[in-house]
Amino acid sequence: MAGAHSLPADLLRRCLEPLDHRSLLAAAGTSREWREAALCESLWRSRYAADFARSAGSRSGSSTLGCPAARLYPEAEPGASSAGASPGGWRQAYKERAEVENNWQRGRCSSVHLRGHRDYIRCAQLGPGGATLATCSGSYMHRDCSIRLWDVSSGQCSEHLRGHQGPIWSMQYDGARLASCCDEGIVRLWDLGSHRVGVASALQDCSLRCLGMDERQLVVGGESGLLALWPLDGIHRTLEESDELPLPEQEEEADGEDGEGGGFPAWQEVALEAGAAGVQPALARSPHQSPALSPAISCLQVDGRLCASGESSRSQGFVQLWNTEGDELRHRAQLAGHRGGVSTLSFQHSTGWLVAGSGVGAIWLWDLASAQAVRELRGHTGYVLCHQQSGALLASGSADRTVRLWDLRCGEGGAQHKVPLDSFPYSLQMDDRRLVAGCANGMVQFVDLRCLHTAKGGSGGAAKPTVLPAYTMLPAHRERVWALALSETRLISASLDASVVVRSFRPEDVESWEASSVRSGRRGNDHGLSSSGSDDELDSAYDSEHSEGEEEEEADGEEEEELEDGEASEEEGSDGSASEREDGDREDHEDAA
Repeated sequence: MAGAHSLPADLLRRCLEPLDHRSLLAAAGTSREWREAALCESLWRSRYAADFARSAGSRSGSSTLGCPAARLYPEAEPGASSAGASPGGWRQAYKERAEVENNWQRGRCSSVHLRGHRDYIRCAQLGPGGATLATCSGSYMHRDCSIRLWDVSSGQCSEHLRGHQGPIWSMQYDGARLASCCDEGIVRLWDLGSHRVGVASALQDCSLRCLGMDERQLVVGGESGLLALWPLDGIHRTLEESDELPLPEQEEEADGEDGEGGGFPAWQEVALEAGAAGVQPALARSPHQSPALSPAISCLQVDGRLCASGESSRSQGFVQLWNTEGDELRHRAQLAGHRGGVSTLSFQHSTGWLVAGSGVGAIWLWDLASAQAVRELRGHTGYVLCHQQSGALLASGSADRTVRLWDLRCGEGGAQHKVPLDSFPYSLQMDDRRLVAGCANGMVQFVDLRCLHTAKGGSGGAAKPTVLPAYTMLPAHRERVWALALSETRLISASLDASVVVRSFRPEDVESWEASSVRSGRRGNDHGLSSSGSDDELDSAYDSEHSEGEEEEEADGEEEEELEDGEASEEEGSDGSASEREDGDREDHEDAA
């Protein structure tokens, strides 16, 4: 360390830039000059960005299960963090974030149940910044076809959005507004600032299964094969120009089932197509099919003057590309080859590709500029239920009870990893450090993605993919986990058992929850229906589901899985709701899994 005193401060800081956080702290104990240089705010800001950077614009794929594609971190730039510097500076921010990551790795978290819904919960989305959560529910039993907004920190319901008369199949929430569509063919756009809701009935009596919204447009599609597009500025203009009527009084449930006494803000309904200020949707369907033969639209994406819609089919499924400039739907191209129908869709803007999952397990990558296939990713042997992107990494969940990871930067076939599960993965969320899967058996599975830096995956051909372990994160749900929402510090799961579980990995939340659990002596049951638990539960929050003989068990069960795949694909291809149509019995959903 001799000679350090003679080095200029800026040169000394430059010498320290390549060091990791442990080496920086060690250097700080060498001398006063080294301490001043090693604790420089700019060094720790760079260290924070290097160690906790994430891919901007991570997306979940739109799927036949209703959850639309949504950016996990729409406000983030590459290398940025929504947390930013803490009041104590960037070194303190690094320390706090490292504690959060340590809690993730240990499975150490608090858990709180959000009470209110009384029916199947199908979608859950965090608003920008992760402070608010939107959930929607509904089934053919019509017990609770409504939307709720929650304050994530307090767990309190802040808004109860009612009006849909049928199951709400899809929803999208951006913090300022929320769009939803239901089985009765009604589309609603809820403006949270004015508390006015635009109601569109142009597709009434047509079951609407999927929805997409960007900064400019709202697009919905459903079982009739018809697409409808509304310009958002036209909707907002209609809401603003509507007559100034007094807001109607709304009677809130006071039966104690929600643990609430009502008092939610009232909403004024505005018919979007009515009057001189009304806005009419642009309608379109596949030009290659007659109206009587149009296949149902199973999933869609809209972003940046381009819309993609996927069609369900037991034989050949197509992706239709549409130009949306001028708030019209102009057919651009048809992408063929998706046997078993199109099950998932998402845009990958960094490459200009479209990712499309199919009913037979294949995933297609399409170049949007040329409308030509780039690559076919093979490996799944069952229906692709969901997929998620984070940067160049693609994760896909299938009815073959696996999640596969694909590096899209690789050539033909791509390097891939495999995560065996005990049940169907219905929902996925992923960032650069972790992958979470919500499963049909009510479990939430966690995969540490940091191991990908050392694991060597298969590279196509006959090479076997690397098997990665998954761990169960408690508490569990009683029924399938249909929706997940993920932020840097929280994981939220929503299920067909009408429950929402918020898990927080913030040190202050974990410590408060543990202290409360010790004082009360409460223990959660096997399904995690209590909002608190014991120290034993915390210590076993990650229960490994795979033994050392995992690969041998996979080989033994391969034939059994192949026999089940055909049945699983057929059942899941019907959106998991066939049993609801027959008798509305919750147990039939268990049988489908």
